Amino acid sequence: MNLNSREKIWLFFVKLYFFRYFLYKLKRYKQKLKSLNQLNLNKNSIVIDIGANNGVVSYYLYDKFNCNIYLYEPNKYCYKILKNLFYKIKKIKCYNNAVHYDHSPPIR
Repeated sequence: MNLNSREKIWLFFVKLYFFRYFLYKLKRYKQKLKSLNQLNLNKNSIVIDIGANNGVVSYYLYDKFNCNIYLYEPNKYCYKILKNLFYKIKKIKCYNNAVHYDHSPPIR
């Protein structure tokens, strides 16, 4: 997968913990991430992130709890970013799929 300059810059900075620390403090993420602190997660927990987008929330969960995370992202552009961002982290798996739930009653 070829990356453009913007993607390379994003990947470079997000892989740096001190950059993520400041990113987590931004108003855009602060309130959303604060609610995740209340989860009773640990290193053995399994988290499924449906619609992982740019990976900020997943990286936060990994940084905070060191848990196992399965990312699902149907957008090929975002998936490419996620794959390059997390390829060295064995506890995080990325999938280029959408998750669909059919709530209609079963046919009898």
